[in-house]
Amino acid sequence: MNAKLLYLKLFIILMPALILLPIIGTTAAVQAKNCVSIQSISFNKPTPLVQGEVVKFGVSLTNNCRGFTAVNILCKIDGELWDSGYITMTAHESSIKWSQKPWTATAGAHSVTIIADDNSLTRRFIVKSTR
Repeated sequence: MNAKLLYLKLFIILMPALILLPIIGTTAAVQAKNCVSIQSISFNKPTPLVQGEVVKFGVSLTNNCRGFTAVNILCKIDGELWDSGYITMTAHESSIKWSQKPWTATAGAHSVTIIADDNSLTRRFIVKSTR
């Protein structure tokens, strides 16, 4: 068998492994559903909130999967989209992620809902009037 034919056969046999090698050798984001669970929602100000306070919302998340996970987080205030962001988490990571967009508190009853990876959690709260 000549050398060119041998190299061609080796290339055909090894080509699938050569294609997969970069994927196997790196940490790729897992797009599996329900990897991220929402533990709690918090505020960067003490409650009860007061009208006019500028507030950011925090969400305590846990990646329940064995790999690196990427997920889009949505933050809704009173049912309306307020902020969103794409985050990554390492395997079994637990952390608090803060909204990037501050909210100015208005008097009355409100709710904040966090949606992550097909899971959601809502926290209801009251903002005191300054009058």
